[in-house]
Amino acid sequence: MNQNFQNTNMNLLNSAQIRGFFEGDGGIQVRIDKTVNGFTFRPLFKFGQKTENVQIIKWIQSSLGTKRIITDDSLTNSSSLVLPFKGEINDAGPKLKQMYLENKPVNPGTLKDLLIALVILDYEMQKVMPLSTKSAEILRKKPEKERKRIELLSLLWLRFQRSATRNIRTAHSIEYYQNHLRATPSEINEADRFGNELLKPITKEVDQLVSDLNNDKIQIDDGFLAYYHVADGSLSFDFEKRKLAGGKVKIKIEPRWTITDDMTAKPLLERIVRQYNFSDYQGIRAQNSGYARARGWQKATEVVIPFFKNRILPDVERTKTQTFVQVCELHYNSETFKDPVLYESYIRLAYFLNESTSDKRTQAKLDNDYKLLMETIMNEIRKGRETN
Repeated sequence: MNQNFQNTNMNLLNSAQIRGFFEGDGGIQVRIDKTVNGFTFRPLFKFGQKTENVQIIKWIQSSLGTKRIITDDSLTNSSSLVLPFKGEINDAGPKLKQMYLENKPVNPGTLKDLLIALVILDYEMQKVMPLSTKSAEILRKKPEKERKRIELLSLLWLRFQRSATRNIRTAHSIEYYQNHLRATPSEINEADRFGNELLKPITKEVDQLVSDLNNDKIQIDDGFLAYYHVADGSLSFDFEKRKLAGGKVKIKIEPRWTITDDMTAKPLLERIVRQYNFSDYQGIRAQNSGYARARGWQKATEVVIPFFKNRILPDVERTKTQTFVQVCELHYNSETFKDPVLYESYIRLAYFLNESTSDKRTQAKLDNDYKLLMETIMNEIRKGRETN
């Protein structure tokens, strides 16, 4: 079962890999900058990841050919790369935007964010909103300053419909910006109506994507899935000590491959489960999220390990994958359960696969559990000898 896992310090990612990572751990932001008479919008792509895995951000930086600086946040131990939509055609942001114009997101939440950002970007560049003839005529008849305020308020309403804006704490509420414009209740009501009109075709396109995912009309690219997993996935072993019949102690180990995302990604995760023959999709209501998973030794050997064979991965992920394979090899080695040294290695590797992210898995706890297990095994051996 030995596999080769590639990595390189100068790896360049293709479009599918970049998009897979972005739709897992990236996000589209629409920054609002106040001006004397109103405000301007700036759509941005933001890549984020834990600093220990900043290598993937550097690969994206090189792949998109940008010298924009990766910033680090010591408080959250995270790193990020922010790319504006607007710029020269060969800038990284416009390159990524062009990637998505050629291949729309397959994560419904990302698609919605992209379409909203593109409407706002078009207005910033051309001062035109895609409204019906009737709505455009209503706006045209208004005094210029009032028309400008209502247009900004309409885009503001649209900006606050983004899932990212709703689900995280923002610096300012929509009312803050409405007050800055000194908007009247009538203007706000009109803007809400125009904003709803702008949202309708976006909602229709997102709904179509969901339908296509549900009906298996979309194929997920292998590179996309691999880097979606790098962004929001994990390889792990469920590890628990159980007392079985007769009070015997047994340490149960079960391999798990998972990708976790919010509920807007549910159709995508369910499609991944079907296309790649993973186990199932599970919702987590308390966290408004869910995960696709492949669990059990059979899925590990038939699905997970073949998928990662010869896959180019960041160092942290490559090391975890190698450890995952090593545990699987020990599990299927007939000598492992006869040789105390191999058996301890098998348990220890599985237990500490994600040591850096699991503060519950301590050395002391493992040592205590292992001691109890060995005592049980030795007692059974002694009883067997006495019986014989």
